[in-house]
Amino acid sequence: MAFGKRKTEYVYRHVYVATPAYDGKVDSEYMLSLAQACQLATINGINITAGILGNGAFIDLARCKLAQLFLEENPDCTHLFFIDGDLEFDPQAFVALVQSGKPVCAGAYRKRQDKEEYPIRWKAHKDGGLWVENGWVMCDRVATGFLCIERSVLERMSKERPIIKGQAGQKDMAQLFYTFINDDGHFMGEDFAWCDDYMRIYGEPIAVWPDFDFTHGGYEGNWNTFLEKEIATSQAEELEKLKAEQSSAA
Repeated sequence: MAFGKRKTEYVYRHVYVATPAYDGKVDSEYMLSLAQACQLATINGINITAGILGNGAFIDLARCKLAQLFLEENPDCTHLFFIDGDLEFDPQAFVALVQSGKPVCAGAYRKRQDKEEYPIRWKAHKDGGLWVENGWVMCDRVATGFLCIERSVLERMSKERPIIKGQAGQKDMAQLFYTFINDDGHFMGEDFAWCDDYMRIYGEPIAVWPDFDFTHGGYEGNWNTFLEKEIATSQAEELEKLKAEQSSAA
């Protein structure tokens, strides 16, 4: 897959890269990717401010704090871009999402496990199968490890969320990210909770570009390649099932 031609007129973009780091440390692969992304962004007229938040034992609160820093202390920033500190990514993927013009968009990276899986839930098209628009896969739940959000989205959503009172001189902040137990008794992470709120408020799916290469904690993956394999396997199984039915009927 490839992006189509983009318009060349200048659009002001200033990205706040937000990275929660539990112990204040990030992987060297992440830092190299970010450095390359900064260089490519500059060539494309994109400004970058990077924020790494350490000493955060609770990932939901860390993301809330980073969102607060973006909204209140970086008013010139147009996009909040969450990138996890254990992710190696293509700098072109970073620039492509920022330039997409979409209010929310993401890249799909593999889970840190031997079995290849992706923390993504795609939405089905009304006619069945994957819902794809101009190469983007429409989803209702995505992981926040490579997620680009326009300012207007967070400004609106922050007005509809409860306020977490600050302690020890810290500022109050909107509870944009939180965990919960769903009606089936399953634990839901802060990423899916945010996606559910976005879907409820905007009623629009989240666009995911599937054809990016990522390495997540040492596990390499490309969601587009994975989907192609899954589709090919499903088609082969359906063909074998059809042959078996025809054979038994004969």
